[in-house]
Amino acid sequence: MHIKLMPSQREYLNKILELEDKNYRRENIILFGSSQTGKTELVRYLSKENKKYTYKNFTKEYLENFVSNKRLKTIEFPDLQQFLRKTFIENEKNNEIVILDEIDSVISIITENDKQKLLVLYKQFLTMDQSIKYIFITSSFDQSIVEKLIARFNERVLIMPFCKEDKEFIVKTYFNNINLFELEKITNLRQMFN
Repeated sequence: MHIKLMPSQREYLNKILELEDKNYRRENIILFGSSQTGKTELVRYLSKENKKYTYKNFTKEYLENFVSNKRLKTIEFPDLQQFLRKTFIENEKNNEIVILDEIDSVISIITENDKQKLLVLYKQFLTMDQSIKYIFITSSFDQSIVEKLIARFNERVLIMPFCKEDKEFIVKTYFNNINLFELEKITNLRQMFN
């Protein structure tokens, strides 16, 4: 079955593809969005449709290896940068773009929920000096931090919403337009499919 993307997913797919056409280095992308808004589905779709993109769930696939033999309070961004360089060296040869989903766990380890550290970490994600391009996917964000990032990094900081058009798309596509929901009260996909 071919997946149908919601309107916001189609919009952000196009934004990501437009950024790929720009020749940049040390300038990655961060895709923010609340939980259950369709970010993972979007980037999995992208990696299936375009072989240049490699999807990886950081928490499920790499977190244990990353934190092993380290004291949690001592982990910093250079540790992550070195881990990513070693882990994705083969992608560098193939000129692939690595999508790292579920990076929330490593964000909380490095920042210890300190907003200033969080801002610094996001800036480090966006300017990381590797020949591989990364797209970081997270639901850990603060609106004021995101606004600061947008002011500096502009189009490489994406915030994917779950909007009214998405809700209407879900109702039309999966529920045959049956009026089951009070759409104004719905804030994520889980509420529609539970």
